[in-house]
Amino acid sequence: MVSERDPEEAEESTADLTMASDGSLTGSCTSKRGTQQILSGSLGGNKFTFTINIVLEDGPADAVFTGILDGASIKGNINVVGIDIDFTGTKAPTRSMADEGSTNEEGAAR
Repeated sequence: MVSERDPEEAEESTADLTMASDGSLTGSCTSKRGTQQILSGSLGGNKFTFTINIVLEDGPADAVFTGILDGASIKGNINVVGIDIDFTGTKAPTRSMADEGSTNEEGAAR
């Protein structure tokens, strides 16, 4: 679960991410704005980045998440149209390939 501090209000979202053997990330991010697919993403060491597209009042815009995994904690930044929003969150337990057919990282934000 990831929590971001929107300048206007706190918002909670959940990122459901799958990492490929090359470190690329796929999946989706769900919030009160709906569910958006990850357009691109990567994980290297404890650092990650991924991009989704969201619809704002002025039209669609990319939201770029960058952050650090520290055990079960997640923290980082979301950049949308030049505005930076900090987020914190927790990492859900990893599901094994035997359980789900792939390795999955799930995070939620507020």
